[in-house]
Amino acid sequence: MALLRQFRALMQAARNQFVESREHTGLTGAELWALAEVRGRPGIRVTELARSMSIHQTTASNLVMVLVRAGLVAKHASAADRRWVTLAATTAGERLLAETPGPHQGVLPAAIWQLTDEQRQALASALEPLLAQLDISATGAAADTPLAEILDASKAPRRRKTQRVPE
Repeated sequence: MALLRQFRALMQAARNQFVESREHTGLTGAELWALAEVRGRPGIRVTELARSMSIHQTTASNLVMVLVRAGLVAKHASAADRRWVTLAATTAGERLLAETPGPHQGVLPAAIWQLTDEQRQALASALEPLLAQLDISATGAAADTPLAEILDASKAPRRRKTQRVPE
């Protein structure tokens, strides 16, 4: 099946870049993308980061926490509203991005954004029957999880052990 081969090629290309990025930077693909988003939009808030990466706000917050601990992103109280926290890449974060080949958001999101609006809509529409066949919602938990985490075998969900019933 040619279609299945295309899906495999897409996933392998994405996974290869995530592995290369991790080996080069020590960051996951999602962390690298988040860092690039913060660098590209100094003063961005976590909610805006989540929206720009199409991920859940909690996931974005967790990514930011890792980047702050690594000294790649700094948090600042917003001048407009002290309740808000804004983000900025540190010098170390800037340097890491400059030394890391792109696309920093990953090859699959970058390729999707290279498509025209009509092509993106056609692709999304074409995938709807497949998602329906698999009983998968485009708004479910997986839809809000970064692709880097989905393709990272070390983060694969553990299977629940079956409990034995005594005889």
